[in-house]
Amino acid sequence: MKLMTKAFVVACGIVQATFSFGEEGENAKRTVVNVNEGVMKPINIALNILDNDMISGQVLAVIKSDLQSTGLFRSIPSDAFLQKLTDLNQAPSFQSWKTINAQYLVNVQARNAGGKWGISLVVYDVLAAAKIKEFAISGNSDEWRKAAHMAANAIYERIIGE
Repeated sequence: MKLMTKAFVVACGIVQATFSFGEEGENAKRTVVNVNEGVMKPINIALNILDNDMISGQVLAVIKSDLQSTGLFRSIPSDAFLQKLTDLNQAPSFQSWKTINAQYLVNVQARNAGGKWGISLVVYDVLAAAKIKEFAISGNSDEWRKAAHMAANAIYERIIGE
């Protein structure tokens, strides 16, 4: 059978394709394919906290919650990590992160001293084996949560592009 006609209708993100096979007119056999939604898989992201203290854990929890709540990210559990990074700018072994299917790696460091805090992070594209973002913010201790949201936004914007 040969393809006789093709019609594509695109409206509101819905695609409909109609194909006619064989004869034209009333005797033609028609196949209709409707594609009305895509398959969305979350991006696998490894959020690595460098200091295992209370403020770092709280900052990481906010960042993780913000990213996962978008539905676009899936955080890889830290017990799956094959490499323990201890310094913000320590070069990762990208193969170790690929092995656990991480697409992005984020090293997060939070500090709190004398009523002042700071959050620093570095984002790596694991598949491209490249550092793609550095971010740092500091301020008064009572604003750490706002800064953690800003850090999550910086990660989101760099990876998603919005």
